[in-house]
Amino acid sequence: MNIDLGTGLLLNLPYADGGKDNKKRPYLVIDEVDNSLMLLNISSVAGKERKVLFDSNYLIKQYNPPFLKPSFAKLDAIYKVEVCSLLSKFILCEGNRLNNDEMAKLLVVFESYKSTHPVHIIRLNENEIKTLNAMRYIAAHRED
Repeated sequence: MNIDLGTGLLLNLPYADGGKDNKKRPYLVIDEVDNSLMLLNISSVAGKERKVLFDSNYLIKQYNPPFLKPSFAKLDAIYKVEVCSLLSKFILCEGNRLNNDEMAKLLVVFESYKSTHPVHIIRLNENEIKTLNAMRYIAAHRED
């Protein structure tokens, strides 16, 4: 399955500050550059209503698909993830993408944000993705 702009992925990736968590979190594909997907971390609004108001966050008004809950994008970090077939195992909502108008608004806001604020870049290669998502990777490749 192709992973296009606006596709949601559910991955276990490190926090932008370097912290680790064994928790899968949603990400949104916003670009493809040099054989890498550029992803923004997505968070649900529930319990974080004040955080949505920060300049570093963008409320996604038409979030479904690919996200099931009201969500916002975190603009202060971008994940540059090497394109690999493994990523297709982590696609959300059967590959249904974010609404085109909503995606366009998000990209404009992100470009504006990164022109005036630092954006942390987290780079991950295929082996790192496999290691961080080991249990899901093994389950996806298990022969019953």
